[in-house]
Amino acid sequence: MTGACARSTMPRPSSRENSSSLTRTKPSQFLWPPPQPNLALQMIAAIRPDPFIISEAAKGTYIKERDRRMLEDNRRQIAEAEQRQREFEKQKAAEAEAAKERDR
Repeated sequence: MTGACARSTMPRPSSRENSSSLTRTKPSQFLWPPPQPNLALQMIAAIRPDPFIISEAAKGTYIKERDRRMLEDNRRQIAEAEQRQREFEKQKAAEAEAAKERDR
């Protein structure tokens, strides 16, 4: 494998074309390979902050908010059940009326 060694798929900067556009920040810094991203900084940036706030918990805000959501959900479910019951009774009344009309 003298001439066919594994080549990098990444393009390399040519000596004359890109040497003026690529500048070194330090005299000992190489132009190739490019610097690797700091994975630790990327991982820290990906961590979401904890939404739990101790002072809010001490005031009981989370419990009050949970109770409020439960009451809203309960009221919504009751309203939906009552609506279904009204529709069911209306349908039964219509069926009874239709049965009376057939019997005449």
